[in-house]
Amino acid sequence: MEGGTESEFTRRVAHNLEALIVNEGPDTIAGILAERVQDAGVVIPSSAGYFEAIRPILRQYDRPLMADEVMCGFDRTGFMWGSVKFNLQPDAIVAFKFITAGYFPGAAIILD
Repeated sequence: MEGGTESEFTRRVAHNLEALIVNEGPDTIAGILAERVQDAGVVIPSSAGYFEAIRPILRQYDRPLMADEVMCGFDRTGFMWGSVKFNLQPDAIVAFKFITAGYFPGAAIILD
């Protein structure tokens, strides 16, 4: 990775997240909604250890981690949820599109 190793990058972004929470105030941050794998024209997985690094920070400030399962959900990774495949333990799962095959609006939020 440009500017260091993947683990250094992960540590840096986790540090930046905590700095943002502290600077903005925990009450201004609702939580994090993230995809384990992003599809912005190309499939981009999160850096190794990213979710493991941010989970303790979010817990420290009592902020939820929500998994967006659009790219990885509904058995696309061999598991019902990509969160299971990647050992991510979200506080909530947001799922849509696959529920209705994109033919009409529909969504689900699954809470732990």
